[in-house]
Amino acid sequence: MAGWLLKPDLFAFLCCFFTKIPLVRLSGIWGAIRPRITKPPGNWHIYKGRTTDFLVLLALRISIFAAMQAREQLFQFLLRQPFLQRDEATAFSLLWQTDRHLRRGEYLCAPGKTEHHLWFIAEGALRLYYPTETEEICVGFAYTDSVVTSVPSFVRQAPSSFSIQALRTCRVCGISRTDLLKAQETLPGVARLYAFWLEQSVTGIIEREIEISTCSPEQRYERLLARAPHIFQWVPLKYIASYLRIRPETLSRVRAK
Repeated sequence: MAGWLLKPDLFAFLCCFFTKIPLVRLSGIWGAIRPRITKPPGNWHIYKGRTTDFLVLLALRISIFAAMQAREQLFQFLLRQPFLQRDEATAFSLLWQTDRHLRRGEYLCAPGKTEHHLWFIAEGALRLYYPTETEEICVGFAYTDSVVTSVPSFVRQAPSSFSIQALRTCRVCGISRTDLLKAQETLPGVARLYAFWLEQSVTGIIEREIEISTCSPEQRYERLLARAPHIFQWVPLKYIASYLRIRPETLSRVRAK
């Protein structure tokens, strides 16, 4: 019954068929993830000879199938970015080796932990917040088809002072800081792209500080809605209010106008 699950290369062919990933690119993705599924889980002896073996392998293959889809989504995302040639996007996408699946409320990065990865969000939404003794100050959000990390922690390799938490089920894949630095040395487009991402991050922080200091609650709300019209479908009202630095009841009143 589970014979096709036990044949990794046959499974790769089926993934190619169902995900529509071109075979020439699938070979590179498959080379990166094949070692994860060519041998059974460490506790395989517990299930051997029982019908549970099918469910165990099926869950394993579904996880890998999702990871392959995330890699293709990452590749398409990189193609839309500036500075990268197609061959650079292909090589760069294969370096994102770490997969994580987060349930709502789980942390991608917690305070006090040092961030070693830059993450691509294949699915889901997360909030970035700074915890204090009295409140959790929301400083940003990250959505599907974007990259996120605790920038100060990632750059300085120091413990993070803020959290990145899943607001809903998330699937992310990450590239280690070591691999990112190596990619910048060998792929010129990656070096320029990473600098561009950092520039965008710094510019966004400055513009947000000006906005908080000079704009009325109504103006902050309108600007946020212009930048992210889908935000109220993804993010609870209390977090949006914290991000805008207004009370939830004020936000409700502004939305009602």
